[in-house]
Amino acid sequence: MGVSMSRLDSGKAIRFACDSMLGRLARWLRLLGYDTFYSSDVKDYELLEICLQENLILLTRTWNFLNRLFRMV
Repeated sequence: MGVSMSRLDSGKAIRFACDSMLGRLARWLRLLGYDTFYSSDVKDYELLEICLQENLILLTRTWNFLNRLFRMV
C-alpha cells in the first residue's frame, strides 16, 4: 500500500500558505499536488488570519514576521 506524501497520519491533506516572498515555491507545491494558498497582495497579518481560519501551514522567509509570531506565543 502506497503512502501519500500530501496527507498527514490523520488522513487530512497537508495545506500550505506561502507569503509574498515565496511565489515560486507556491507554484512548485501546486505542481506537486499540494493545496497551496498564495497571493502577493495579502499582508502578513491577513495571511496569519487565513492560516488560522483555514488550518494552513504557514511558509515564510520574512524574519520580522516570524519574530512577531514567536513573541505572540
